[in-house]
Amino acid sequence: MSLSFQLHLKRIARGAVLAMSLAALAILPAFGPPLLASAAVTPGAALAWGGNYAGQLGTGSSDYVSTTPVAVSGLTDATAVAAGGRHSLALRGDGLVVAWGLNNAGQLGNGTLTDTAVTTQAAGLSGVSAIGAGAYHSLAVAADGSVWAWGWNDEGQLGNGTEASSSTPVQALGLTAATQVSGGFAHSLARTADGSVWAWGENFRGQLGNGTTTFSTVPLKVPVVTGIVAVAAGNGFSVALAADGTMWSWGANDAGQLGDATNVQSLAPVQVLAQAANPDPVAPTPAIPFGGVVAIAAGEKHVMALKGDGTIWAWGANNAGQLGNASGNGANVPQQVLGAGPATTIAAGSFQSLALGADGSVWVWGANDSGQLGNGTRQPVDPFSTAIPTLVPGLGGISALSSGFSHNLAIQSPPVPAAATLPLAR
Repeated sequence: MSLSFQLHLKRIARGAVLAMSLAALAILPAFGPPLLASAAVTPGAALAWGGNYAGQLGTGSSDYVSTTPVAVSGLTDATAVAAGGRHSLALRGDGLVVAWGLNNAGQLGNGTLTDTAVTTQAAGLSGVSAIGAGAYHSLAVAADGSVWAWGWNDEGQLGNGTEASSSTPVQALGLTAATQVSGGFAHSLARTADGSVWAWGENFRGQLGNGTTTFSTVPLKVPVVTGIVAVAAGNGFSVALAADGTMWSWGANDAGQLGDATNVQSLAPVQVLAQAANPDPVAPTPAIPFGGVVAIAAGEKHVMALKGDGTIWAWGANNAGQLGNASGNGANVPQQVLGAGPATTIAAGSFQSLALGADGSVWVWGANDSGQLGNGTRQPVDPFSTAIPTLVPGLGGISALSSGFSHNLAIQSPPVPAAATLPLAR
């Protein structure tokens, strides 16, 4: 779906028309980097593979796809990557943000609306500590904890009190002490140092979590959830990880992506469950919260969770095998991914999922219509996916992952030199 068509739908009766259009929106991704409780990434080379229709692989060309990982031209000091719809972001070791790919709404932040297949610097930003990418907008956290955004703003997802798109970064109002950001299709999330969650932008499915379906052009604090350590924005829904390893979610739930054992949307946070309550009058059992989680990621209509033991779990839509359970069956409670792990990092794209092994190898499963599996194959016709994790051949030394609509990003960090052995003192 083109951005112009999305703009044409601009909140005509902000509910009925969007509800009617949901099936069309479903072809577009929910994005953002994986939200992790992990150590800082050593600066390294950025790699990319999959769809390249707008130059989002950053190779200097707009070849249709790459079915194997390729280097992003000239980017050797990335510390974070974020894959948007058809654009890409990277945070460099010097605190600057670079972007490449589709730029029809100004999501590259360089003051133009021109696509580019090579990296370009987001204007006016320095000392950035975190980045996030939505479908057509981008986010960054500055050293002072302020949040900056640029690109498409038809739903107020830039958070600056307007609905005007911007090709250069603008400040989201009222946010200080932010530590993480995540962009969904048309809404944004931020986590602040006190463990609070803030949300703004589109809200017709309740993805802002404030009990209403009213969109907001400024950040609003999400009630109920506290002690949050990570957030992830999907397409019309939001997910948060608490310090105790449990998870909360809110918004759209047509595919069971909230993980609460229902398929009913929620305008307020609900807890992700390992098991639903059993109301049996003779032997009732309470619901069991899903716990032990250390990292989360949100895709188009699916969610991933990484547990402390390295196991990977997923739920929600499974039309492309993105749950990794060897079937096409969706789930409204977490299901363990088969054949991958132990993992240290996860990432969710529109219809594909990724996991990073402790040895720096990468598993991918789900859609492969644009070469997302990275194994030299492409499945442009049905079956266009794999429901079982597969290793990306020859790929190692990876320290970070992100996934967008049909492309994936990674950071390949140099090996840490072995500690020198000093002679014993005499």
